[in-house]
Amino acid sequence: YPGFAYVDANTITFQRAMSATVASESMNAGAAFLSTRTVCSLVVPGKSIGAYGSVRVNVSRGGDTSANFKQVKTFLSGANMNTWSLAAFPWGFGSLTFCNNGTENSQVAILAVDGGSGSASSQQAVDTTADQTLSVSMVVQAAGQFAILENTWAEITRIG
Repeated sequence: YPGFAYVDANTITFQRAMSATVASESMNAGAAFLSTRTVCSLVVPGKSIGAYGSVRVNVSRGGDTSANFKQVKTFLSGANMNTWSLAAFPWGFGSLTFCNNGTENSQVAILAVDGGSGSASSQQAVDTTADQTLSVSMVVQAAGQFAILENTWAEITRIG
């Protein structure tokens, strides 16, 4: 459209060819969208991990340089396996990994970022003998922020 213009984070203006300028209007009532949103998902087939196997989700991500966190999260059928939070330096590559903990219905998860490791692990109880949905989600914490998922892929290693 001619006259397309960015006004602010929530507002654009433009002209329709056959009428007067369309007034600017907030796309989302002026409220920042701060909810966790699933970016991609896949089904992990039942029994594909094994009692000691692992699932690693590799992520190349970015975002704005504000001080507020931009997060990437992995979920296995709704259970939060990992959360990767970055603030002022949001660009990076990391692996969000979980492994079955000696049985196919108990997992431990850890985050490894650019050769380092996370500060804590999480534990979940998801039955991996059945098909489960693995998803990657993102969330920002304040208006004006953005987060980018540049590339992601999953690797399943079956052991046991």
